[in-house]
Amino acid sequence: MKRTVVEKKALVITSLQGDLDPTILLITKRKPEELMIINTFGGLISQPYGCIIRSIIMAAYYENIKEIYVIGEETNHEYAVNAKDLLKKISDAGIAEKTIETLDYIKVVEKNIETWLIGPQDIKEIIKKNIELIQKHPLMPQSINVFGFITNSEAKEFTAIK
Repeated sequence: MKRTVVEKKALVITSLQGDLDPTILLITKRKPEELMIINTFGGLISQPYGCIIRSIIMAAYYENIKEIYVIGEETNHEYAVNAKDLLKKISDAGIAEKTIETLDYIKVVEKNIETWLIGPQDIKEIIKKNIELIQKHPLMPQSINVFGFITNSEAKEFTAIK
């Protein structure tokens, strides 16, 4: 079976879950076969040299990506993570409080484990930071356009983020 090669593709980084959301097609004005989608919890790219940014860079060079869309959902409940609830879930999973304290002590993340896991809560700020990270990354081709949008999937509406 011969693989169909799409000349120009778009990459979508989103927190939208499940099947391809029709709003993505409206925003990108592309067919599903012209899209690559990376889903990330909360829509956040948390590390400039982590797995998500690596996937974006590799897609740029090997999948002929010409545009990147960073899309977040305004009604997404992922952004309302409760710190106490999260720590209880971690504890219930058998992770000792001492483990969290040790990770905080050795500073494996910028602030502390709890803040790192919860991440920022403002979707507009998340999208802006992601756009900046992608555009300013030293390994990202400057010829790729990066766009940001906040969607309301239920209403099939979206707003561009500058």
